[in-house]
Amino acid sequence: MNMNDKITLNPVGRLSEIYGDSAILRALISLLPSSGPVSTFLQERADEIKTERLRIFFDHLAEGKIPLTEELIQTEDFLHCYTKTVRAVADTRRREKIQLFSRLFSNSMLTDLVSDPDEYEFLLSVVDDLSPKEIAVLQAIEEYENRYYNNGRFVSEQRSEGLLQPIVEEKLGLERGQLSGEKLMGIVIRLNRTGCYTMMGWRKGPAQDCRLTEIYFKLKKLVLDEGDSVSNKQLNSTAQKDAPQVS
Repeated sequence: MNMNDKITLNPVGRLSEIYGDSAILRALISLLPSSGPVSTFLQERADEIKTERLRIFFDHLAEGKIPLTEELIQTEDFLHCYTKTVRAVADTRRREKIQLFSRLFSNSMLTDLVSDPDEYEFLLSVVDDLSPKEIAVLQAIEEYENRYYNNGRFVSEQRSEGLLQPIVEEKLGLERGQLSGEKLMGIVIRLNRTGCYTMMGWRKGPAQDCRLTEIYFKLKKLVLDEGDSVSNKQLNSTAQKDAPQVS
């Protein structure tokens, strides 16, 4: 190699420079997999993308909401959750999703909502699996339940999917009637895989005992509640961009 050639740092080197004032963050960054010095323009571009994704996560940590100490970051539970989270961050294209991972990680460390690393890993996989469009639909279902359920009973004589449909269309930025009942049913059926919505009592539409689950409401507290760095407006904006693909 010519001595005048430019040497580009890999993500570990770049992030270590950015957060050089924090010994704790540098220690965490040192655990990231390293690709070695950049040797090709494709590797350089891939490392740039990876660095930007990870920087969103480390910017969140740098805000100081988690009281990072040497004692904490050396615990097995913390290291397990941290390793799983940065892997998900590095593999995620959407900025909004990375922010959700960041919120899940910090709030899991700050509260007792998550019982152990196994539950954390499960919740991380659910967030990873959900698209912004599906999160918007879950929020629409919550609004629907708040409007039309009382003490566990459905309070309207109208067909339930007819009441849910306009709420979902509004969340996805669709015109009234653009989302057919068949398409809506398909979306809701797919949501069942996440554990955020149960279809135990499915009949011809979202029935009385087809409801949002404790998993959804736990994730709502961890990553979607008011004051989150990822606003509902941001998520809905992204969901609306994806809406024409609803089928």
